Amino acid sequence: CFYILSGHGVATIEKPTTAAGEGGGVMETQQVDIGPGDFLGFKRGGPAHSFKAVGDEDLVYLVCGERADYDLVEYPLMGKKFTIDRVKDEREFSDL
Repeated sequence: CFYILSGHGVATIEKPTTAAGEGGGVMETQQVDIGPGDFLGFKRGGPAHSFKAVGDEDLVYLVCGERADYDLVEYPLMGKKFTIDRVKDEREFSDL
C-alpha cells in the first residue's frame, strides 16, 4: 500500500485482461492522477503499478507491505522484472 504525503504524480496500473495462453496476454493500462492524502492498495499478486512525479515537487509517499525473503516484481510495459533475495542480499533488474 502507498500513502501520498506530498507532491503530485501519475500512477500507472497494468493488469492482464486475458491469460497469456488465451490471447497473448493483453494488458489493460490505467493512469490515475495522485496527490497528497491519496491511498493506493494492491493485493499480493495484483496488478503491476508504477508512479511518476509530475511538476517540480518530489512525489513523497509511505510504503507498507510484506517483506518476504524472496520477491519477484514484473513491469510488463517496460519488459523488465526485478528479483529480490533478502536472505542472500541480492537484487537483479533484468528483461522479462
